[in-house]
Amino acid sequence: MKKLNPIDLMMKYRDVILSVHEEAESPKKAWGLLRERLPGFCEGMSFNTFKQYFVPFVKISTGLEAEFKARYGIVEDSQKVKNIMGWTVQKGRDGYYRLFKKIGGRVHGIYLGRALDVEKAQARIRAKEKALGLDEDK
Repeated sequence: MKKLNPIDLMMKYRDVILSVHEEAESPKKAWGLLRERLPGFCEGMSFNTFKQYFVPFVKISTGLEAEFKARYGIVEDSQKVKNIMGWTVQKGRDGYYRLFKKIGGRVHGIYLGRALDVEKAQARIRAKEKALGLDEDK
């Protein structure tokens, strides 16, 4: 049988590891509980390897996915592209939202900030279009 790498092994027993994490206060105590509940797990990985992977694995699995994804630029389908009044919304790796639109062969941008507030975005779009002289048609 092929030996699994540490991440695959932890993913295989994810539910048990997370329940052990709730009971244990440290990786050492978690390792002891896992030795009792999953003897096969402890044979597939050394304690030193477990100790290195345990904390990041638990953090990612228990709710810091969004922070992790933002830090490493991982974008979910629901966050990829949004459109407000013809302007494309993008969330940068830095966590800030910006609007972009190509007008007259040139790309224009509008800074929104950390929160995507549609009303705020619409107000800034109206102001930008007015400054560019595009509001005359409307």
